[in-house]
Order: sequence, then structure tokens, then C-alpha cells
Amino acid sequence: MNVIGALLGRRIRDYYAERLYPNQYTCLVGPTGEAFKTTAINKALQIAEQVDSRLHRSSAAGSAEGLLEAMAFAEAEPEEYPIIRAAMGQVRTRKDSDGEIIDEAILYEKLHRRLLIVQDEFTVLLAKAKGGGHGGGGTMIPHLLSAFNCPKEIRLPTRNKPLIIVNPTVSILSASTVEFLGNHFEDHDWYSGFGNRLAFVGATPCAPVPRPKPPDEELWSSVVEHVKDVYRRFDDAEDDSHPVAFEMTKSAESLWVQLYEQWHEDRQQMSADQIAATQRTPEYALKFALIYAATALRDTRHLIGATDIDLGFKAARFAEQINHDLVSTLMSDQNAQKEQKIMAYLRVSGPQQRRTLQA
Repeated sequence: MNVIGALLGRRIRDYYAERLYPNQYTCLVGPTGEAFKTTAINKALQIAEQVDSRLHRSSAAGSAEGLLEAMAFAEAEPEEYPIIRAAMGQVRTRKDSDGEIIDEAILYEKLHRRLLIVQDEFTVLLAKAKGGGHGGGGTMIPHLLSAFNCPKEIRLPTRNKPLIIVNPTVSILSASTVEFLGNHFEDHDWYSGFGNRLAFVGATPCAPVPRPKPPDEELWSSVVEHVKDVYRRFDDAEDDSHPVAFEMTKSAESLWVQLYEQWHEDRQQMSADQIAATQRTPEYALKFALIYAATALRDTRHLIGATDIDLGFKAARFAEQINHDLVSTLMSDQNAQKEQKIMAYLRVSGPQQRRTLQA
């Protein structure tokens, strides 16, 4: 689902308060060595490579500026680099070989700049984004927050190397364990909006496989060919630089209202932390429904049906439950750790006033 959304980028869209595209921030969660999270990621990437090798990948292991530069030059051929640099104002000479001025307008001619951030261990990306490395990593989260919504542009107006990223379309595909997330994820990460932009997907432990075999060649080929057919179906969006706009059928609209109202009612029983962590469930439901509709290859290629909405909401509510459980587990573990630190401090220092402990 994640890789299909990354491949399609801005070729397809729907509307949810603003234009909505199928990109996703996904983190597979499961025990190390038992859930085969990395195996699943690698297989998905192999499909992406066979469908469209131009989809740019990055580990986002560098600085925030490096991440934005990866967005700016995503999918560009080497011969395009000088033109892009000139359009962004990174060089003094902004003329082409014919003497024509190269301005920003040329950047808007491309439908999207697709970037798939792949990180086997999500907390490596999280630590870097929060400033746990060098080179201004702490400024990365605001850019990732913005990029999730697929804005028209992102600008970094530095004096020597200004960056203008037009139509950035960013996806994240990663994995982690509950233990690692507990060591790095904090309650403010949910409230900042970064946590609820992530769709956490539970990876169920599998039985040991003494000697894993390659996938069935016929089945693998059929999957790849189907994704290629889906991708090619929306070639005209790339050619015209205009996404194919999807809309719901009447029955789909009716079901959407019903499922949305049920979701809203269920939230009344959640804690404040859980509400913050699952704020984007409807947004993900619509992203998933959009992908289900696109991959169905129906004659009415731009319609989202009731079945798509049903499947989309089921997938989103599944991810929501993982978010819900993670919040409960992580907050409980972190509170227990804080309590242990306080008790250890009191055993050494003796009784203290509340304001001293709060400080």
C-alpha cells in the first residue's frame, strides 16, 4: 500500500479539506527477527524498482537541508541539475544555452518530485529528525510535517544555497520494535502532529523458516504487472501535469458518513493521548480507499466505490488500533520509568517538596 502510494504520487488525488494524495508515512512494528519487517520492506521496494526506477529513495540520514535537497532533485536526470540550480537561484548565471533567463516557473512544469524515505529502524530517523545527530537535524521534523500534506512548494531561503521544492511528494517506509519506540518516542511527539502522521502497522511474528525460498515467479510477475498496469493507467496525469481527480459514488459517500460518525463516537472513550495519536484516521482511510479504487482498474477509473471506502476504513482502523495500543504501552512504560527515577532520587536525598520534584 505504501509503495503503491509512493509510485502514484500526484497522479491521483481526492479532496479532504484540501487536495489529498496517496502518500503515507508507515512504520511496521514487531519483534526483531520474528516479524520479517525488513523482508517485507525489501520486497515492496523490489516491486517499486520494477515498476518505475525513477522513484527516488533516501535514508534521510543527513541534515534537514540534505533532505530538502533530495526532494528538490528527486527524479531529475543529471543534465537537469544545472537548470534546477539556476531556477532556485543557486548560481549567478541564470541563462540557458540560448541566452534565455531561467526562472522559478520552470520548476512548476513537473507534476511531482517523489521521494521515498526508507529506514530499516525508524528510531534512527526519529532521533536524527529531533536533532540527535549533526547538521541541523532538529529542523527536519517541521519539513516532514509539511511534506506529508504535499504542499505546492517548500522553501529554504538560505543566502548561499536557496532551495525551492515544487510539488514535493514524500513517503516514509520504516520499521521498529515497541522497545525501541519506547526509548525514543515521547508524549509530545503525538501532540506535535508527527506521531499521528504515522500509520503504525503491526507485524505479526511468524513461524521460523529454516530455509526461506524465493517467491513464486508466476505470482510475483502477476503482482508486478498489475501494479504496472495501475501506474500506466494514469500516465496522462504525468503528461499533462494534472492529477486525475477521484470522487465518491453516492453509496460510497453515504457509507463514508456512517463510518466517520462511528469513528467520531468511538473516540469519546479514548484518552487525550490516544485522541492525539489517532487524529488522522479518516485521512488515512481516504488515502487507502483512493489506492483501492485506483488498483481495481475499473472502467470508471475516477470513482471511489462503497467497497473501497469499506476497505479503506478497515485498514485505517486497524492502524489506529496499533497507534492506540502503542500510546497506552509507551506512556505506561515512560511513566513507570519516571516513577523509578523519582523513587531512586528520594532514597538518596530524602523527602522533598513537590516543586523540587517537578523541577
